[in-house]
Amino acid sequence: MRIDAVLFDLGGTLEDVRYSPESRLAACVSLKRFLKKEGLELEAEPEALLKAIERGYLAYRAWSERTMTEAPANRVWAEWYLREFDLPRAEIDRVAEGLALIWETEFHSRELRPDARESLEALKVRGFRLGVISNTSSESQVLATLGGYGIRDYFDCLCLSCVSGIRKPDPRIFLEALCRLGVAPERAAYVGDTVSRDVSGAKAAGYALAFQIKSFMTAGRDSALPPGCPRPDYVVGELGEIAPILDGLGAGPAGAAGAAGAAAEGAHRSMR
Repeated sequence: MRIDAVLFDLGGTLEDVRYSPESRLAACVSLKRFLKKEGLELEAEPEALLKAIERGYLAYRAWSERTMTEAPANRVWAEWYLREFDLPRAEIDRVAEGLALIWETEFHSRELRPDARESLEALKVRGFRLGVISNTSSESQVLATLGGYGIRDYFDCLCLSCVSGIRKPDPRIFLEALCRLGVAPERAAYVGDTVSRDVSGAKAAGYALAFQIKSFMTAGRDSALPPGCPRPDYVVGELGEIAPILDGLGAGPAGAAGAAGAAAEGAHRSMR
């Protein structure tokens, strides 16, 4: 087996993503503050705003999962999240990316997994091309998040659902990422936290390997898997397990060069 590229989900995989009623209520205060700064007033108290947004979110999630479509941020906020409020559509269009960024960064808490940077380095030194495939409503959030973690430069490709209009598990977004990398599906591996979105989508796209690393959100998203749903090839507890597994399979992209890279990494560690 030869693997040339390893692609990752972001939220729940490279980073730990969590939320609580308290954090989401605080995010609604921030959202109201942002709208006021933009000249838009919402009369609803944060508690009422949160309930309205959650109703809209559930309706949007049902639609997007049924159609495997990611609507642009202006549609998401006008037609679902803020549909119960009388805000001018043109104004929502104007501030939609700011709203989406608040949704992605304040309605959810994000923290890089402790071994993520070291794990990416281990894969990179072996010659693997790396990419991210993310379901996200904000065009700016993934770049900002990866940049904030200091890991943006590890990735040769970022494929975002809000840009392509396609959501995981639709295999087309998995194939779009590989097209950008110039890698065939049978020479690609994918790492995600869910079977329903990540493993099933990667397998449907023909990826050679699918890894699962479970997260805070896994149980909820995988609570109703259909019969016959594909299973991961490997379930790992830490991202650092991936490179050794690929080593054991002899799956390095450059054969001897990949082995040499792994040896160089080992030598570098021994000198630390």
